[in-house]
Amino acid sequence: MPREYLLVFAQALDEFRMPEVDSICETLNIKISYDHAANPFMRAFFNSEEDARKFASRCILLKSIYEFWATGKTYEEVYEQMQMDPNVSALWQPYQASTSFRFSIRGYNCTLSSQRQTDILESFSFMDFRGPIVMNNPEVEVCVWEDWSKAQKERDSQNLSERRSIWIGKKIADGQRNLLDVFDVKKRAYIGNTTMAADMSLIMANQAKAGPSKLIYDPFVGTGSMLYTSAWFGARVMGSDIDGRHIRGKGDGIKASATQYGVLDRVTDCMVFDLNLAPWRTGELFDAIVTDPPYGVRAGAKRQGRRDPKKVRKPTLLPDGTWSHERVDYIPPNMPWEMSEVLVELLRQAHYLLKPGGRLVYWLPTVPSEYKDSDVPALRGLKLVANSEQNFGKWARRLITMEKVADSDVGAVEEQPVESGEKASALPAHYDFRNSYFAKPER
Repeated sequence: MPREYLLVFAQALDEFRMPEVDSICETLNIKISYDHAANPFMRAFFNSEEDARKFASRCILLKSIYEFWATGKTYEEVYEQMQMDPNVSALWQPYQASTSFRFSIRGYNCTLSSQRQTDILESFSFMDFRGPIVMNNPEVEVCVWEDWSKAQKERDSQNLSERRSIWIGKKIADGQRNLLDVFDVKKRAYIGNTTMAADMSLIMANQAKAGPSKLIYDPFVGTGSMLYTSAWFGARVMGSDIDGRHIRGKGDGIKASATQYGVLDRVTDCMVFDLNLAPWRTGELFDAIVTDPPYGVRAGAKRQGRRDPKKVRKPTLLPDGTWSHERVDYIPPNMPWEMSEVLVELLRQAHYLLKPGGRLVYWLPTVPSEYKDSDVPALRGLKLVANSEQNFGKWARRLITMEKVADSDVGAVEEQPVESGEKASALPAHYDFRNSYFAKPER
């Protein structure tokens, strides 16, 4: 029989919570039902405590998960449920006699003074826990949360109309917020100016359903942020980039960071080629494609070619008898690649390379005031699973998750036009994003 739990999330990235929850449960084959919540508290049902712990072992945005005991707007309502409802009292009474325990009193949108915490703690004396109080690793940790609608530094018993609810339950497990420190880019052996922040690369790995037996590919690998987190969750990973200098770095490059995280054995390879001229000769290779296309805020996208085809240099025969363009260190000429064109090619490659049911997870840059849902590129055979915004004020980026439909045919045509440039009838908000971002505001 499903049991009810209280999930407490970090107070950030609200739009990313539910896509991550759903992706993790699909990855781990966990059944869950829940009520959406605008604040960090969410009630959910899992089939077992084991499932709740498995879920917590993957969730980045989760702070902690609790066995749900009672809730109410006032403490009197909570006390009544705890004592009078036999289903509720049966949850906590087995710990009365000798179980080691601790009480934690916490608040959302407030700081509770030490005296206030003591008063709340003593009000639950009716529970009559007689075991030893252990502050570190007790057998049971009971937590009381106060949820307030308006932020304020300290709270007392006044202005109770602003208190939305009180929650109490037994702590089951912490989420994986600790991984933000593990993958902190400030501590990474190798980074670049386009290195993805730890929280986002971890969330992307979860959205891609990374795990053992999965093969995941990043076609704009850069310094490898998406490789490390996907490999951390057990997947084998591959990457490619048009510029091999990002992959190699000045020393060991991606190899150094992969070694730092203990995932080097899961990095199958990193290759250098232009996505437009990809060498793949067979499709349906990957379980997921996870990437951050270069949209121009820190670096613009490039593809092989020349701005002016007339300015083509003739091959040069070097003194050692080799042609200049055949040298190992030869770098082909490249030219800017417009953002909407990048996305068109990315979707086409994803449709060809993904296994049925495989996911494409990527960032879509946009201008918040101009964004429309129709701006998200569409391709028949790739269905939209999630679309979450991270807003930076002047601009925003959206984490787009798409899934290849199981009966999709490789080479399918678009559901809607995705051409860019002058051919497009309605330009998306991300068209020519780099120039739009750096354009001076009109006075």
